[in-house]
Amino acid sequence: MSDRRDDPRPISETLDRILRSLGNPGIAAVRTVFSEWETIVGADTAAHAKPVSLDGQCLLVVVDEPGWATRVRFEQSGLLQRFAAELGEGVVTRIDVRVRSSSDPGNSSR
Repeated sequence: MSDRRDDPRPISETLDRILRSLGNPGIAAVRTVFSEWETIVGADTAAHAKPVSLDGQCLLVVVDEPGWATRVRFEQSGLLQRFAAELGEGVVTRIDVRVRSSSDPGNSSR
């Protein structure tokens, strides 16, 4: 009798269904990108670049300096291969990079 619609369900199921309905890859992929960021991109890159959002197949990354934006863009092909290996082919197909502005409160480098 636990097949009733009003039985409690884990919130992750609901979030996953909502994310997928909006064209996003699902909660497992989002969780992996954010929790395994350093493992996927490496410690050097992770120290200067942070994932902000995964919208559809586009990962938005914010970096602390313009030089790191250039580096992440240059390494995009290799990073996309690592994301494909970790998340599956086609989950992340593009990386957009933004430089954090000096007025951002989290920017301690300025």
